[in-house]
Amino acid sequence: MKIFVVYNRIVLFATIAVFSVSVFMNWLKADIPYWPLLLREAGFILAEIPPMIFYRSALVGLLDAGSSALLLLLNYQVGKRYKLTRPSTAILLASLSISVLLGLLLGYGAKQIQMPQYSIFTVGILYLIPGELGSKIAWCMLGVVVGNYKTEIENYLDADAQRT
Repeated sequence: MKIFVVYNRIVLFATIAVFSVSVFMNWLKADIPYWPLLLREAGFILAEIPPMIFYRSALVGLLDAGSSALLLLLNYQVGKRYKLTRPSTAILLASLSISVLLGLLLGYGAKQIQMPQYSIFTVGILYLIPGELGSKIAWCMLGVVVGNYKTEIENYLDADAQRT
C-alpha cells in the first residue's frame, strides 16, 4: 500500500508541474493571431510591427523550448523513482494528457477573459490540441523513461557487482 501512495504522489507532482507549464505557455500563445492588431492599437506604425512580432515570437519560442527542457529534467527525476509497468504507464499517460488539455483550456480561457473583445476560443483551437499533447507528453515521457532505465541499469550493475 505504501508503494501505491508514493506512486500517487509522484504522478500528482508530475501532473501539477505539467499543468502549470501548460497553462503558462498557452496563456502566452493564445493571443498570437491578434499581435498585429494589438501592436497597431498600442501605437506602433506598420513598419515596426513585423520586427516586434519576430521578437515576441522568438521570446515565446525560447520560453517554450525552456519549458520543454524543464519538463524533461523534472520528469527525469520522477522517472528515477517511478517504476514503469503497463498499468503505471497508462495512468501516467492519462494523467499527463488530462493535465495538458486542462492547461490548454485554462490558458486560453484566462486570455479570453483578459481580452473579451477578441475571439480566442475558435475552431482553430482543435488544431492545436494534437500538437500540444504530442510535444508536452513526448518530453515528459522521455524524461520518465530515461530516469527509469537509468535506475534499472544502476540496480542491475549493483546486483551484478554483489554477485562477483
